[in-house]
Amino acid sequence: MPIELGQTLLISLFWFPIYWLFGGVFFSTIAILKVIKLRKARFSCLFTILAAGAAYGASYSGTWFGEYNIEQCVEESAGFFRALASLIACGILELSVAGLVWFIILILIGFGALFVSRSGNASWIDTDLDLKKEDNKEIDFDDWNEDETMGV
Repeated sequence: MPIELGQTLLISLFWFPIYWLFGGVFFSTIAILKVIKLRKARFSCLFTILAAGAAYGASYSGTWFGEYNIEQCVEESAGFFRALASLIACGILELSVAGLVWFIILILIGFGALFVSRSGNASWIDTDLDLKKEDNKEIDFDDWNEDETMGV
């Protein structure tokens, strides 16, 4: 009995929130530490699509790599959910390794999405630092004119 699309999609529904949550926290931390101005809506949409694709890739490749072991277990089970339980039980190693590999792929591709989602303007902290630099200009004492500084 071949592995069904419905089972692969159910396994994808397991991987997607994990990728989306942990990957999102990872890239949020990167964006805060690097202090870059980011188009949040663009990155969020791109990352959600990438996480969904990576989740499907992880479930498909995990079932593909463990196809022999999984088919042996699934043949003995009757019904969709028993077959799904057998698929997970017999292919846990392959599914876990594929999940880890696809998470690494998601992080690498996510850096590209982060690069694409950058804004051309300076970030809020950069403009704030520029204002502080203007306020703390060094005074050149050679050009000191007491009349100008005293307001006379």
